[in-house]
Amino acid sequence: MNRRTLTLDCVPDDLLAECGLRPGGASAPSYRCTDVSAILVPVASVIGRMDRKLNRDDLARILRGFRDGAPMPAILVFCETEPPGIHLIHGAHRWRASLAFGFTQIPAILLERWEAEEAGYQRPAPGSGTVRRSVA
Repeated sequence: MNRRTLTLDCVPDDLLAECGLRPGGASAPSYRCTDVSAILVPVASVIGRMDRKLNRDDLARILRGFRDGAPMPAILVFCETEPPGIHLIHGAHRWRASLAFGFTQIPAILLERWEAEEAGYQRPAPGSGTVRRSVA
């Protein structure tokens, strides 16, 4: 199995610049996604792990896709009732890159509970590093 090296705590401004972008510089509401089953959700409504390390090469590929208007897959989310919110299941790099670039929305596929659990979802424990990211 080919494992990616996860070394970054955030999307660095110098990586955005290297890809021809600037923090908060998005002119469209979201990246391009051609999946007809995807819905747009507010980036600020997604709850995910901000303490998860990121892979620089994956981020660079995503950021170049933003720059070039390349279609990308939607993130996978689940709407939980307790704690209420849209929980990220898969797509942390696209979500974190979208936050850094300033997209206000993100394409998402809404999973049923059984699909989310099959993908490894577990209700987050208090203090687990799962936070709602608000865009100020």
